[in-house]
Amino acid sequence: MSGRLCVFQMHHTDVMPGLERWNAVAKVCASGLFDRVALAAADVPENRALAEWAERWDVELFLGAERDVGRRLLDCADAFSADVLARALVWWFFLDVDLVAAMLGELERGDADYVNLPRDFDVRFGADVFRRRFLERALVDLPEANRQNPWGFAEARPERFAIRTFESVPTYDRAAFEAVARGVAELWPERWDGAATPLHPYRIAAERLADREGGGRALDIACGLGAGTALLAEKGRAIGVDVSPEAVAAARERYGARAEFLAADALALDFPAGEFDLIASVHTMEHVADDRAFLEHLQRWLKPGGVLVLEVPLLAKRPFAGIREPLSPAHAREYDADELVELVGERFAVRETFGVNRGAYLALDRARSAALVVAEPR
Repeated sequence: MSGRLCVFQMHHTDVMPGLERWNAVAKVCASGLFDRVALAAADVPENRALAEWAERWDVELFLGAERDVGRRLLDCADAFSADVLARALVWWFFLDVDLVAAMLGELERGDADYVNLPRDFDVRFGADVFRRRFLERALVDLPEANRQNPWGFAEARPERFAIRTFESVPTYDRAAFEAVARGVAELWPERWDGAATPLHPYRIAAERLADREGGGRALDIACGLGAGTALLAEKGRAIGVDVSPEAVAAARERYGARAEFLAADALALDFPAGEFDLIASVHTMEHVADDRAFLEHLQRWLKPGGVLVLEVPLLAKRPFAGIREPLSPAHAREYDADELVELVGERFAVRETFGVNRGAYLALDRARSAALVVAEPR
């Protein structure tokens, strides 16, 4: 095997208005960097419709393991006789093919299994660049539950792999930022997609709720489709609140026998002081106009000794150096990890911190994309 393969992971929910204009596939095909370009998707009935997109882009469609991304991509590599792979998502329309070319050169000049990017750089502007053997090594040790993200596993367990960080990353200017932000606004509106809900914060929260006498009562703010609320309900009484009536209707249909769901702006509700033993806020605070007022509400609603589990996205410092604005128009702000701990510490005693790196929960100083704090009201 010696070929180069670019694999775009895709799911039927990626088919959104604007995808034909805002995608990375055409530019990668035109770059000449790869022997083959393919879409790789879970082999479920809904994804068979992606054949139309593969034909439109003149690339292959590979359907493989449903929940095991590592196995799916390894099987894809074998199907196309590829030793060197780059992996991206189709909607990374701003992917920099020159950066990907440089990463491929870095991989092929040395002995690395995987070439990654610095932790403060937004990985979506590059790609995951690796050898086939990287997937083989990952699948030996990767727990079944974590096979959706072998790259996060590798960065959590770097001693098991030969990883090389590509440091010569580009910097883009304000005009480039504004162009990308326009595309993000058009292509990637806020949506309730259960596949995008990070559940590990809820597992952390459920463990803390189980420690409460009698299980206690939990509030899940911005519960979306309710999967996290349902996890909390396994350990106590849980109520999920979301501003989207459609999301709440779906949550009630799926989990209404296990938890209570309410369609409302949580901050407009008048919960009594000390009502909850635990509050989970997972990727919510970045949306609110006043994050200090938001934390004040949570402090008041928690019982003395109650627990807050809060996760927010971190603002990537690069590639837009000096620009302190999120690319997503739906985010009022994104955070610096140390500044987040300081902000929460104004009203809470921070007991634990985690950094999120490609889906793995590590020490805060190893974070890439998000930070999680566990805290008690002062």
